[in-house]
Amino acid sequence: LRNGIVESACVYTSMTGFSYYYIGVGNDIGYDVANGYPYSIPCDQTPHYGSGAGFVDTITRPRKLAMTYLGGVGWWSGMPWLGELYPDSMAPTFFDDSEGSVRGNLPAGNTVGTVFQYAANTAYLVSPRRAYGTQINNHHQRTWVNGCASFFNIGTSSSCFRHLFSGGDATLTDAGDEVAESYNMTMPETAPVSRPFVLNGPGAGGIHWNQAPYSTRYKGSLFQTYYDHPHGAGAGLIKLSNPAETKAGYVVVNGIDRAVESGSSFIAKWAVLSLVHSYLEAGALENTLRIPQAPRIEIEAPTDITELQSPAEIDVRFGVDWTRWDGEPYTQNGTYLEDEGELQYVVMYSKDNGFSYQHCIDGSPATPGYRPGGALYLEPDRVVGDEVFTWAVPPNEFPEGSYLLRIECFREGAQVHYAWHQTRIYIQR
Repeated sequence: LRNGIVESACVYTSMTGFSYYYIGVGNDIGYDVANGYPYSIPCDQTPHYGSGAGFVDTITRPRKLAMTYLGGVGWWSGMPWLGELYPDSMAPTFFDDSEGSVRGNLPAGNTVGTVFQYAANTAYLVSPRRAYGTQINNHHQRTWVNGCASFFNIGTSSSCFRHLFSGGDATLTDAGDEVAESYNMTMPETAPVSRPFVLNGPGAGGIHWNQAPYSTRYKGSLFQTYYDHPHGAGAGLIKLSNPAETKAGYVVVNGIDRAVESGSSFIAKWAVLSLVHSYLEAGALENTLRIPQAPRIEIEAPTDITELQSPAEIDVRFGVDWTRWDGEPYTQNGTYLEDEGELQYVVMYSKDNGFSYQHCIDGSPATPGYRPGGALYLEPDRVVGDEVFTWAVPPNEFPEGSYLLRIECFREGAQVHYAWHQTRIYIQR
């Protein structure tokens, strides 16, 4: 995960809280008292060797495995890591009727012929199919305090990335205020933060910390602070580069408090806006290993009011500006000028109001948002200023009607960070 983010120059966030404290592998149920659920998640106990209402926690308490008792065979327990999800004899229970309608679940309960979940250690021990020399302990779904240190892999054996268990209010910085002003979001001057972070906290990052290949450290720096906390950063942007310092990704870390105090809606909006703004911040020209910015692309002709009278071909004229999507500077620090010669364009249209798209060059299917694999569909930037693409629209293929014209802009060699513009045209015959 770390390598993918850094090598692709992406911006990433884990939303908020103690990052990478928990790990999900599927079928996880659980919450904790810090988030307003003192007894975890209320659930029907039938699938958990019980009955009626109760609580289930497979995150801070033992992970569970499916098990059942088969008449004449004995106990069976699931081994999902091997694809062993249910006994072969129970396969028919997935189908409700003779027509083969799929139900999708095993029958829940604690009697013969039904299945329940139980702590992994017990479920494995009672199974007659145990691997020689193998023991399964009850395991939890969390990496605890070392998860964040392991993710970043920066620092030394005695000083690394840490979240701190430290409450109190954090103060909005000028950079945080810029996020609020730029995207018209009301931000509190102070916000509760119970998981601030530092890049040089005490302790190592787990039992693997000094083992190869993890002992080859990445480099991390606090690139921007959005909320300042007395014991660290409350919310900020970390620049994370590979050991050779040839590539860098950017990670937004938010320690803003739990949903019951700040509100889920606020946390989600702030996560998205800080993510977008951090991408723009990372384009600063003085920043080494910067992220080249996407341009604002605009179709200048034809437009939705252009009269297209029986055309055999249409000259599509479009251009780019080095601003964000709304024509404003990327950040308050100014606009970054990139190399227009690195840009490539994909020109496509839709006959069915956007349900499907086709390439203008040959009518083959096109997929919005994805860089085509073949060079045929990538139009190079040919001149400084406006580009013109001649689109053949013979009457037998383009009858009178409304069409969506869409242009996407990519950078050479980059799969991420693209721009697009779309307009509606009407061809008269």
